Amino acid sequence: CWTQDEHPGVDFSVDKVGDPVPAMADGVVVKIENSEQAPADLPVIGGCGRYVVLKHTYPNGGVVYTRYVQLGRVVGPNGAPLALGVSV
Repeated sequence: CWTQDEHPGVDFSVDKVGDPVPAMADGVVVKIENSEQAPADLPVIGGCGRYVVLKHTYPNGGVVYTRYVQLGRVVGPNGAPLALGVSV
């Protein structure tokens, strides 16, 4: 979603197209974008395609958000569609 020079995150990939994308840690779905041409929610980021944002809350009160972009489809662990507020 960013140009290579200003990329603020860490990229991970799966072994082959269609493989499930694991979450960094347990979290709650706070945003789902199902459009293949979805723009990011920050104006300086280009298009991210289909993506999901998770909110991870830790026992010490820390909160981290992770974004999973360029997804082929958005489904949960059991193949059912994801919904806002679902724990993954």
